[in-house]
Amino acid sequence: MVYGILGLSSARCGLLADRTLAIALAVVIIVAAALSLEPGVAAASLVWSKPAPIRAGPPYGSPTSLTAVTCRGTSLCVALDSLGNVLTSTRPTAGAPAWTKRPLLRGGGLLSGGGLSCPSTRLCVAVYNAGQILTTTTPTKPAARWKDTLVDRITNTSGTFYAPLGGVSCPTVSLCVAVDGGGNVLTATDPTAGASAWKHSAVTATGLRGLSCPSASMCVAVDARGDVLTSHDPAGGASAWTLSHVDPDVGGLPVEMSSISCPTSSECVAVDGIGNMLSSTDPAGGPTAWTVSSLGNARLLSVSCGSVHQCVIVDGDGGVTVSRDPTAGAAVWMHRPIDGVNPLSAISCASSKACVAIASGTAFASADPAAGRPDWTVARLEPLSRSGTAPTLSGVSCPSRSLCVIVDSAGHVITSADPTSRPSRWTSTLVSSGGFSGVSCASTAWCVAIDGGGNAHLSSDPTGGQGAWTTVHIDTSEPFECGKYGAGYGCQAALTAVSCPTSSFCAAVDDSGNGLASVSGLEKWTATAVDPDQSALVGVSCPSPSLCVAADGYGGRVITYTAPAGGRGAWTPTTLARADVTAVACASVSFCVALGDPDAYISTDPAAGTSWVGTAVDATASMTGVSCPTRSFCAGVDNAGHVFEATPRRPHPRTRRRPR
Repeated sequence: MVYGILGLSSARCGLLADRTLAIALAVVIIVAAALSLEPGVAAASLVWSKPAPIRAGPPYGSPTSLTAVTCRGTSLCVALDSLGNVLTSTRPTAGAPAWTKRPLLRGGGLLSGGGLSCPSTRLCVAVYNAGQILTTTTPTKPAARWKDTLVDRITNTSGTFYAPLGGVSCPTVSLCVAVDGGGNVLTATDPTAGASAWKHSAVTATGLRGLSCPSASMCVAVDARGDVLTSHDPAGGASAWTLSHVDPDVGGLPVEMSSISCPTSSECVAVDGIGNMLSSTDPAGGPTAWTVSSLGNARLLSVSCGSVHQCVIVDGDGGVTVSRDPTAGAAVWMHRPIDGVNPLSAISCASSKACVAIASGTAFASADPAAGRPDWTVARLEPLSRSGTAPTLSGVSCPSRSLCVIVDSAGHVITSADPTSRPSRWTSTLVSSGGFSGVSCASTAWCVAIDGGGNAHLSSDPTGGQGAWTTVHIDTSEPFECGKYGAGYGCQAALTAVSCPTSSFCAAVDDSGNGLASVSGLEKWTATAVDPDQSALVGVSCPSPSLCVAADGYGGRVITYTAPAGGRGAWTPTTLARADVTAVACASVSFCVALGDPDAYISTDPAAGTSWVGTAVDATASMTGVSCPTRSFCAGVDNAGHVFEATPRRPHPRTRRRPR
């Protein structure tokens, strides 16, 4: 197992930015739940995927915002955007071709969040920020006609003006409820019958922003001050509504909630303007009945839950976040924020109960990595280099719970015999004058570290200090740009990753597309040009001397070889990802995981070269490292400070028949 910093972040970001501009409209329903959900599972237990862009187009610097979305199961989804378009699909999981877009309003102006409700495939009601309601009885038709009706004016000391409608919910075709920015609730039993069909009630002095009515006897609204308002009789006036403050203030200021969706009277999900998702199984139960979870920094605009198994959130960046009952993939992935400041670059897990991740000059260790941020200890490991600058931690390897070894860009080896203790204790030793780029430990008695100068540093006593390490120059290959910018310039390939399954065999890769394997012990190595494009190889994992899998940093490939010292013919490239493959980890010869943004690819027969299956994991950040101590547990990290874990999906329980 080996994990090292790629050293390719600026180039990778450029490639990813270019590719992001080419993404067309596509609603991607992503499986990202921790366990399979049965009917009645609490909304608070939903685990959410990272936001995935579903539309991008000019102007690229200011993407069109999707302002509202609603779905009738999987048979109809309707969305509205900030340019006044309506987008419809009767097959919302089928990708961009299954969606139809047409102008709904000239000049846009749809209010963000909660502005759309479709109680059936024969009725949709949308709200407009000039006090108007739009209705259609043919939402599934590409050329559906929408009727525009002015229903809401507000009169105060400043005069009479149109009220901005902030949400609408129709539990049935014979009852629709809307809310406005003046704190009013509007109800209609025949929403298509014109302005006179809508009745007004003033229920609060705060602007209402979103509304969901799972039944005619239960409505839940959210406002601009972090409050939830509930009613069992939505047309019953102000006294029929109860207010609870559920979204905590930030810096003494209230947080504006933007939308809410309740698939049942006991399941509600709400979102706010700072990236929080709030859920409750008892929406009328007061502040303690609501759970707040952060989904990132994007402004969340609207949420719709077609059922307890599927919720969709749209944001101000033209993105979607989805939760549904998991049905695909060999493992279910969960995101956990660990470090919200620095990008996590590598992780190593001795077991499912001992993981260490690194970010810049900090190590994070946990004896329960799936439990989230509170269970990760933080250790600042920033010895100053000779230049007076703090080096970057560049690799980590934990062969057991009693030893973890970290290397940095200034040539230090940093070790701990109990990394998950509180506080953890680490010892730093300057071993090399060159910066390390990765490390792999086959056992507590054998470690190999690599550097940017083509050297391997070997030790049978990694905690024994500088004298316990021996240096061997293993990479003599010349990059294809050798001498391009001057004699001798750029003529040394830099080693990027190493993996040692045993104390007598190691494999390494470099930034010029070469794979290296030790021959007859670790004093002699052979180098082979294995990448078809001479792209940088950024990761390698060897579960045994008979199998190694390398990650191609730019070509979206893994390169598998079953005879590591067998020359170029022993290496087989397989294209996996539309983006870069950033890391790879193999728990055994029959289980490997490769990260290729935004997917994790799993193979139970990696030697075959074609048996990789992708599962969406992280669409908002670049995944940088992964570790799989067993085939039943993997942990990865990304450059946004998150850790994500994968465990087998729990099988659906079988119902036992009672004996007669």
